[in-house]
Amino acid sequence: MRNLTCKLIALLLTLQIILMGIQAKNRIQNGESQIEVFIWMLNNCISLLQQVKDDEEDD
Repeated sequence: MRNLTCKLIALLLTLQIILMGIQAKNRIQNGESQIEVFIWMLNNCISLLQQVKDDEEDD
């Protein structure tokens, strides 16, 4: 069961990163600078990694 949960979490994280990339592309196309979008992506990735770390520590 634990293995299935880990695989599901990995799949969901992958989907979230893909969607973040699509959103970043749209933000650039809408006129935001690449640096602003890069900073936005870093902030989102950091919070995402913190959530994963916290979830692992809870288990």
